[in-house]
Amino acid sequence: MKKVIIITSRELRHKFLCHFLSSKKNINLLYGIHENNIILSSNKKLRKYKIFRKHLKLRSISEKNYFGSYTKKYNKICVKKDMINKPSFINKIKRDDPDYIITFGCSILKNNYLDKLKNKTINIHLGLSPYYKGSGTNFFPFVNNELQFLGSTLMKISKKIDDGKIITQIRPKIYNSDKIHDIGNRIIFNTAKTLAKIILCKKIQISKKKFKYKSRYFKRKDFTLEALKKAYYNVESGIIRNYLKNAKKMEKKFPIIERY
Repeated sequence: MKKVIIITSRELRHKFLCHFLSSKKNINLLYGIHENNIILSSNKKLRKYKIFRKHLKLRSISEKNYFGSYTKKYNKICVKKDMINKPSFINKIKRDDPDYIITFGCSILKNNYLDKLKNKTINIHLGLSPYYKGSGTNFFPFVNNELQFLGSTLMKISKKIDDGKIITQIRPKIYNSDKIHDIGNRIIFNTAKTLAKIILCKKIQISKKKFKYKSRYFKRKDFTLEALKKAYYNVESGIIRNYLKNAKKMEKKFPIIERY
């Protein structure tokens, strides 16, 4: 039985990961730590725009479709932003002695955390590192017409953001009828399934592959009205249909590490 702690945020996608892992045989989720950090719907600048409200509504509907049926009970700890970096909290996690700590959508973990617990920590990055790093990395491929960079990366945690040693990566199956949130939530669902396999394997393999690619880094402030309009314009103009015609070629040009 593998003991696991999840450090995450408070939206449905984050709760889903806790529900999902706690339902798996031979995984003992000691508790899920839900951090009260900034979420997309709290963006006051964009809330006045119809396209942003529509984006949030479609996101909510899609998340309920993908994750709403997962209701397995688990132990929850709700904390304020950055409390996870407090020495008292770090020491509590250390005393509880999990086999793995999973980080997903939480604050940046500082050196005092990394010094004590990084060897046990697996980070979920929703994006294909090193191609896309930072925030919104499964949204900006729709803005930039680069759907080959949709996916997720399971990696060891590191001091540099989204720069840990890669365990494995996941590319989604994409369909003509997909919308932005369909693909994003499919990535999360498949990432959770892959993570469960990794937790239960005897030894985690770390890739030594080096990518010859200059990373693109996105921040929360890059999620603007203009970016949102462009993403939806691209979807309506057939970005998915056009990508599927060349998907194999593009994925070969930009390889990923797939182990599980």
